[in-house]
Amino acid sequence: MALTREYYYEKYALIDEWVENEPAEYIEQKVIKTDEVLYEASPNEDYLWFDFSSIPASRISEVNLDFAVVPDGDNGFKLELAGEHPEIPYPRDCDLAFNFETGYRYFYGYSAYRYFDHPTPVYAITDGIFTEYRTTYFDVADTRADSFTWCKWGIFEIEFDAVYRMTLREKQMYRIQERGEYIETIIAAEGAYPLDGAQDGFWWVRKAEYTLEPPELNYPEPIAEMDNTVDRFEFTIVPRKTDDPGNYQARLRVGIRSDFQIQLFSADTRNSLDGWFYYTGTTWEPFPASGVSANTKLRYEVPESVEWEFGVYFWSAQVYNQFWGYGPLAPFRSLLLLTETDDVYKLYINGIPYRVHDLKLEESSNGQIGKVDIRMTNQL
Repeated sequence: MALTREYYYEKYALIDEWVENEPAEYIEQKVIKTDEVLYEASPNEDYLWFDFSSIPASRISEVNLDFAVVPDGDNGFKLELAGEHPEIPYPRDCDLAFNFETGYRYFYGYSAYRYFDHPTPVYAITDGIFTEYRTTYFDVADTRADSFTWCKWGIFEIEFDAVYRMTLREKQMYRIQERGEYIETIIAAEGAYPLDGAQDGFWWVRKAEYTLEPPELNYPEPIAEMDNTVDRFEFTIVPRKTDDPGNYQARLRVGIRSDFQIQLFSADTRNSLDGWFYYTGTTWEPFPASGVSANTKLRYEVPESVEWEFGVYFWSAQVYNQFWGYGPLAPFRSLLLLTETDDVYKLYINGIPYRVHDLKLEESSNGQIGKVDIRMTNQL
C-alpha cells in the first residue's frame, strides 16, 4: 500500500467581492459605469459640417427622446431609450424639424433658399454616449432651377455644434478574496488545497501534518487513586482515518509533569519488548517485534524496579509507524499514589512537586476549610 503525506486543512467561507478602493493585493480589476450621469459640454469650435443636398425635405420631422439609466450586469449601468421613440441613427441620417415660416429667405441663381438659426436638435447615441447636436445654421432650397415656388424643398447644407454629451461616470473596481467564517477541518493529501488561499469556492489553511491517531487510554482511570504502586498501564491503538498502515509500535510515558519534561520512566516497544503484551480477544500475548494492527489493546506491566512515591503522576501513550514516525500523545491522565512517605506534606502545583515544611489549616463555620497556610523553600 502506497502511503501519502496528508495534512489537516481548515475550511472557511470565501469572501469574494469587488471593492472601490485599491487594496494591497487583488485578483483582477475592471471599469464599470455608475448610475451618475455626466454632462460634458463641447467646445464651440467642435462642429460638423455636412452637405445634405440629396436628402428630401420629406425626411424633416421632430425627434422627441427619453433616456433612462438601467442596470447592465457586471458593467454597472447603461443609458437606454425609454418609451416610444424612433430609431436613433447617426447625425447624417437623423430627421430634423424646423419652422418654414421663420427662416430667412434668399435667392442664389435660379434657386430659392431659406436660412434657419434655431432648428430642432439632432440626437445620436453611440456606444452608450448620448450626444445632442444643435445646428449653428442650415439651408433648405427648392432645387428646381426654373421655379420660384416652394414645392420641392431639400436640405442643402448643415453645420452642427455638439452642445453636450451625456455619459455615465466610470469607476475602477478591484476584486478581492478573503477568508470568512470557519466551517470545518478535513484531512487531505499534500497539495490538495492551498497553504493559505482560495480554491473551489472556499478559503483553505493548511495546518499540521496528519500522521497517526493518539491511542485511547484505558487503565488506570482518570484521576485514579492507587495504593503504593501502579502495576500496569493499558491503552488501545486507534486506526488512522485514511490509509491505515498497520505494523504499529507503541510508547508509554509516565512523569511528574503533564508535559513529561520530568519523567519517572518511559517504555518503548522499539527499544525493548520486556513488559509489553497485546490482547488477542481471549488472552494476553507477548508483543510481537513486527508490531500490531489498529484496534489492538496493549498492556505494559511496570517492573518492580520503578520507585513510586506519594504524589500525583501523569501518564500518556503514543504509537509509531516507520512512514510517519511517532504520532501525537493521547490526552494525559493523572493519578494519585497514596504510598508511605517520610515527608509530612507534599505539594504539587501544575504537576511539579514542592517540599513543604509546615502546613496549617484554619477551619471556618460548619467544618469547612477557610484558610490554608503553607511554608516551603524557595526552590524545587
